[in-house]
Amino acid sequence: MGMTAVEEAYDVGAHPRRELYQHIMVKGFQFGAFVGTAIGLPVLAVRAKGAPALDDVGYVAAVASGLGVGLSCAMGAAKARGFDTAQFEDRAYRLHYNAGQRRVDHFCAVGGSVGAVALGVRAASAAPQIDGAALKNVALAAVGGAAIGMTVALLAHVATMRGSLKPVAMTKEILD
Repeated sequence: MGMTAVEEAYDVGAHPRRELYQHIMVKGFQFGAFVGTAIGLPVLAVRAKGAPALDDVGYVAAVASGLGVGLSCAMGAAKARGFDTAQFEDRAYRLHYNAGQRRVDHFCAVGGSVGAVALGVRAASAAPQIDGAALKNVALAAVGGAAIGMTVALLAHVATMRGSLKPVAMTKEILD
């Protein structure tokens, strides 16, 4: 079976630490986004006695995503503390060639991008003028939009995956 151009060009030894830590940060953001949206949405709905404002959901998702990144980085650094170069290369190699992992990352990249643009543009168009406070609101809205978009993308990924791409199979492939 031949390798694709991407597979042939992939050099696992180039930056395995960067690839592993980048993966850890992205997964932390995804986890925080999902948990923040899943918990924040019902809590905000109860507090609002109806549908919560999109800005509030975005804010909660953005904060939860940031917390997810911080927590995952701390946990990843603790776990990788004793890793040698070969272990970093092994993890990076397995992550790179895991079809399920690539699929969920592609879904989340698209969902996060669409969400960031949608909420960022919405916040920018609502600002009477673009000053420091407005830029802060636009940036926060974009991060919240990315978090909401990734949450929707994760749900779409799970709803459309088949067979060997199921989370249990993916987890076993990464941990073995």
